Formats: sequence, C-alpha cells, structure tokens
Amino acid sequence: MKSYVLPLLAVVLGYFGARVISINQEHQKPKEVPVKRGGSEVGATKRTRIQTNGGESEDFARRLREVEEKPGRWHEGREFFREWFRVDPDAAFEAMKTSPKANDAGGRHYLLCFLFEEEADPDALQAMGERLDEIISVGSWHETGFGGDIYREFNFAVGPSLVERVESLPESYMKEDLWRYAMAGWVYKDWQGARNWLEGLQGNERRRAEVAFFSEGIPRRLNDEVELAWVAGVLGTEGNRDLLVKYGVSLVSGMARENPGEALEWAGDHLGGMALAKAVSGVVSATFGRDPDESERIVDHLPAGGVREQAARAFVESKTRKDGLGAFEKAWAEERGGMKMGIQLWYRVGRSLGQQNPTEARRVLAETEGALNRGFLSEASSAAFWKEPEATKQWAEGLEGEKRDEMIELVYRAWAARERAEAEAWRNSVKGRDEE
Repeated sequence: MKSYVLPLLAVVLGYFGARVISINQEHQKPKEVPVKRGGSEVGATKRTRIQTNGGESEDFARRLREVEEKPGRWHEGREFFREWFRVDPDAAFEAMKTSPKANDAGGRHYLLCFLFEEEADPDALQAMGERLDEIISVGSWHETGFGGDIYREFNFAVGPSLVERVESLPESYMKEDLWRYAMAGWVYKDWQGARNWLEGLQGNERRRAEVAFFSEGIPRRLNDEVELAWVAGVLGTEGNRDLLVKYGVSLVSGMARENPGEALEWAGDHLGGMALAKAVSGVVSATFGRDPDESERIVDHLPAGGVREQAARAFVESKTRKDGLGAFEKAWAEERGGMKMGIQLWYRVGRSLGQQNPTEARRVLAETEGALNRGFLSEASSAAFWKEPEATKQWAEGLEGEKRDEMIELVYRAWAARERAEAEAWRNSVKGRDEE
C-alpha cells in the first residue's frame, strides 16, 4: 500500500459507516422585484410607443419597431440597443420597459454589459446604475446564458478600476451580482493580476473577493501546479467552507492529473461526506487512464463504505470501455463484499461484456454462482445474441434445468425485440422438443 493512502483511510473511517449520507443543498432564489409594465404585455407583437429626443434616437426606435414586427430577428437588435443608450438613455430605458422584444433578454443583457466596457462614459454609467433595479424588473436577471461567458463577448476593462466602477454605483440588490461578474471578467483576462489584488485584502473583504473570484466556474481554467496550489490554499482557509464544498471535488480532480497521491491526501484532510466520495472517485478515474493497476489498488485499500462504493463504481465504469470481462469480475467481487454497483452500471457492464466477448459472456451467464443482477443478465444475453445469434441460441438450448429455461427466455426477449415471429417460432420449437 502506498503511504498516501493511510491518511485517507483514517478520514474515510471517521466520516463513513456503512453508507454515504447525501447532502442536499438549498439554492437561494433571487429577490423578487415588482415588474412595471408599459403599454404592451410580454409576448405581444405590436409597435412600441417611445418618447425620443429626435434625430438618431428616432432612428433607433424605428429599427426596434422593425425588429418587433419580424419574428426571429431580435438578434439584429441586440447591438444597436446598447448603442442607443449612448445616444438617448431615457428613450432606451423606456424601450427596455415597454418592448416585448427587450424582454427577450437580448437588449437588457447587452445594455448591462456596457457597465464593464473599457470606454464607458462615467456619466452614462451613473445613469445606468440609478436604473439597475428598473432594468432587472423587465424579465429575469438570472436567466440561463447571461452570466457564464458573457464577459468573453466584450472588450472588458480589467484591474482595480473595474471593481471600483461597480463599487461606485448606487446601492442596489443587483450590485453584488454585478461585482461578481466584474471579477469574473478580470480573472478571465488577467487571473494573476486579480489574484494579486485579492491577496492585498483582509478579513471579510477578502472572503467576499474570493467568492467573487471563484464565480462562473473559474476553477476549471486553473490547471497548472502553481495555480492549483494557490486554489488549494484558498479553499483550505478557515471561513471558506462554502467554496470548499463547491469546488473541492474539481480541485482534487485537477490535482490527480499530475499527482494522485497528493490529491488523495488533500481530499482526506479537507473533504467529507459525499464530497469526499466524489473526490476519491475522480482520482480513481484520472489514475485509470495512466495506470489501471494503481487505480484498482486505490480502490482495494479503501475500507467498506460509501467512499469505496463510489470509487469502485468509477473504476468499473472506466474498465467497461475496453475490458468488459474485467469490469464484470471487479463489479461482482465488490457486490459480494457488500458494495452496490447500481442497476445502470450493471447494464453497461453486461452490454460491454456481450459486445466485446460473447463467448465469455455466455460462460459467465452459465457458470457464475449466485444471483446475477437482472440488468446485467438482460444486457449481456442480448448483446451476445446479436453479436453471435446462432452460437448463442445453440448455447441456450444446450444448458440444463432452470438455467436453460432462464437463458432461452432471455435470448427470446432479445430476439423478439426486433423479430417477434421468428423468436416465437424458435422458442415454441425448443419447448416442443422438451415435451417429446
């Protein structure tokens, strides 16, 4: 046993008895804001009445009406809507409130991105900040697709000036979300600069910045050893329990690509419950690609319980891709030891074994002592039949007693799924011979 397994064993034994306890996390919903509607209801298709200052703004209003009258063309209005705000903020905001198309999330999202652009005018930013709640009241800020990658689409400012820009906005329930998006944009462009700025903060201010730093799935971009070491330090800091629970598993998976022993030790020191089980499973999967034997040794050195069960499943899942027989043997041994592989995994094991080696599949089905999983029986017999139909029929007919009856029925079901008449004729002929 490698030395790195020992600390993990102690942690596993402390956290687990017979099974892993699932942890349900509640997700907070965004605060509801009363929605003020203008002259048209959401989803309606009619001209939007907008008071403008004439000139260029009148042209924007005309273009918006054209877009509204032609379904499917709203993408054409996204860019000009943002430009409209530069010319006439009052008219642009009126359109945001009253236009059904603006409620499509297009204009609103692009307009908000204006907050983060390098060339944003300070007076315009202040005017927008005063209207944040009004913008968000049109539709839902938390729509799928807005936050994650939107900072990649614009020429975002980076550095302290961007953070200070958001800080200077009037107070709003939206302000914290905007601050997180600002940090996400900064990290995307210059993660080291954002990290250096963050490390100059103290106490609660630093905790707040760390939460923002890790928003929008940023840890997925941190892959080299130096970055991972820094992330590990942040997640392991007292007071960052929420970040640890949210990103600890991903961090361990990243560490396992280079050093599975270090990854296991860190997981054992910092994680518990289902997070620990998932993390160890990730190490097993990552290690399998380089060294399947070492991956299996990790599983074998774990005590019985939830962590081992999840890790064994991960190993068997990896094994099915090229070695269906080996996957069966490992899954069967784990189940005999009290671990549950689960119906879906048994389906995959049976399908892999039947397709990769129908001869071995037939042997396993006929000779294995004990009750095999029904999903495995079904998939292995079906895959073996369609791989070698005649050989599988002859094999089923040559068995004896209850095993013969069971296998004939399984072959019949596989065959009948595509050719019912032929399958019934075969089964009837077999039964007829039995009665003679």
